[in-house]
Amino acid sequence: MKLPNFIIIGAGKGGTTSLYKYLQQHPQIFVPEKKELYFFAFEGEEHPDGVTRFEDYQALFQNTPEDKVIGEVSSVYLFRPKAPERIKKYVPNAKLIAILRNPTDRAFSSYLMHVGDRHPSIFDPQTGKLIEFAEIVRDRGYFIQIGFYYEQLKRYYDRFDPSQIKIYLYEDLVSDNEKLVRDMFRFVGVDETFTPDTSQRHKVSGIPKNRMLHDLVMTQNPIRSFAASILRPILSDQTRDRIRNRINKKNAERPTLSPELRQEAIAIYRDDILKLQDLLDRDLSAWLKN
Repeated sequence: MKLPNFIIIGAGKGGTTSLYKYLQQHPQIFVPEKKELYFFAFEGEEHPDGVTRFEDYQALFQNTPEDKVIGEVSSVYLFRPKAPERIKKYVPNAKLIAILRNPTDRAFSSYLMHVGDRHPSIFDPQTGKLIEFAEIVRDRGYFIQIGFYYEQLKRYYDRFDPSQIKIYLYEDLVSDNEKLVRDMFRFVGVDETFTPDTSQRHKVSGIPKNRMLHDLVMTQNPIRSFAASILRPILSDQTRDRIRNRINKKNAERPTLSPELRQEAIAIYRDDILKLQDLLDRDLSAWLKN
């Protein structure tokens, strides 16, 4: 039975999509075409986008060539409390990778992405009005809860040998993505000298300046599917991704977080960040600065 040798468990808006794209390029690695399978988070439950039956999950890997290392990327696994135990049950020897972003920045970035996508979760169900980020901070809503990394990682360290777990910081990805990728390849056991195209940032969050252009380029729709069918024989997946990301970046307006609200969010995370520093033995003091 073929199942993943390694899993990127999170965190969302921390660079997991970029890592997924780099992994896809390595000739010794197989990752499913779909990112975010959600299996270990929602096994046996109803989920509109997830693979929740073990038979369906295993089928995704059964035809993988014998010389490939198998990976999976689902950023929800870090946050969902049942995921560690399920991973331990099905793939106890899997290597686990997390990439952590300053939780305040991560929360705001995730909020902006949901605003850009007009996700129902950021609209008040009673009034239909947009829920402001300040309200989410003060209510410690979902976007805030995802950032308590110490609590989430502790569940993994309690179940897996530390040698199976590799933690990166988003700052590492920004400052030297090639170094991070080489280290990741080494950790999962493939040729670390392979150099993928790391020039692109994927899924940049922001408020679309032109809503029609955003929906046309960034969402699944008949026009995009038709254009892809024409361009696929001419342009590689990486080139089409590069064009789409460039359009998205130019079309995105990125509001900034006020110093007052940032300080409010930092105060919420302070204790968790201090405990995380000790767990990882890394200086995270920059996350506590306004």
